[in-house]
Amino acid sequence: MTIRFSDSIKIRSKKAWNEITEADLSPLRFQPALKGRFTGKGIPEDLVGKAGMDGAMLFQLFFERAVETERRVKQDWGISPSPVLSLLHQVIEKGLTRTLYKTALIAPLERPVPNHVLCVTFAAMKIGQGMGYETAKLIKLGLAAFFYNVGI
Repeated sequence: MTIRFSDSIKIRSKKAWNEITEADLSPLRFQPALKGRFTGKGIPEDLVGKAGMDGAMLFQLFFERAVETERRVKQDWGISPSPVLSLLHQVIEKGLTRTLYKTALIAPLERPVPNHVLCVTFAAMKIGQGMGYETAKLIKLGLAAFFYNVGI
């Protein structure tokens, strides 16, 4: 079940988690049109429209890399930062940090961990750009944000 945080803070009753019923949660669910719109199988047209083809393709690649990283962590396999570094360079070169951040926010995914990784990565890079970080520092920040959840 997916719940929007912005709606969850509107709940006025102070029930314990085990007292919350399905009826309490039903108004908080995503609309069916939004739920699962991006699952990593192709690029949805509405994301291409908002992010442009370059942005949508990079988002797809980042999503795939996040899924692969999650899989490798669960299997206790090694993780190489090289593919992520390459993608981060492209994001900065094409000036797509803001676009990908917005895309990550509006693309509810079936897989919450990769979605969270993308939101954190692009938010960190957006903050770094706002602070005037140079390209090398932005790439390090983006890499740290992408892998922060790995538990290193």
